[in-house]
Amino acid sequence: MAGVDVVRTLTQRILDFKADGTEYDYPFDRPFLDLYDRCKEVRRAIDVFIHSKPSDPNVLKYLKRFHRILGPVASEVPFRQTVRRLRSRAVLLDKLRDALRLSPKKSKTGYKTGFKENSPPDQSEKKLQNIQKQVKDLELYLKKSRPKRGPEKDRRSVFECRLAYVVVRT
Repeated sequence: MAGVDVVRTLTQRILDFKADGTEYDYPFDRPFLDLYDRCKEVRRAIDVFIHSKPSDPNVLKYLKRFHRILGPVASEVPFRQTVRRLRSRAVLLDKLRDALRLSPKKSKTGYKTGFKENSPPDQSEKKLQNIQKQVKDLELYLKKSRPKRGPEKDRRSVFECRLAYVVVRT
């Protein structure tokens, strides 16, 4: 029974992928990337269990079946391409959120976002000027980082979209 419990625990590990987030959901969390990462992690654990040859044939059968179910995550090219694209876009989104001060900040009591509600006017003006400077810096970064030509058409369109958003917001 302990072997079957291990298989159930591994399954539950995948299903609890939302625990890797910040509880703020999109755009602060990336649940699908967390799910992908957990699937890969569990598949590696299953590899170890299978190679250690469990004594119970039912456990081995369940592990092999679970291994086959998770197979596409590790072996199919579209998964890897999509994950690579999502990770690169996530970096750009993080930079934009940081510049606009929309990133959750860790405090002693948990996460909080944005400005303090009742900050004095002079501090708010300084913060706004700082945000404008960071957005301008981000705009320059995006212009320099944008691929000029080549097979990076998707990446160019992402940079153009982010750049347009930054320019419109300022």
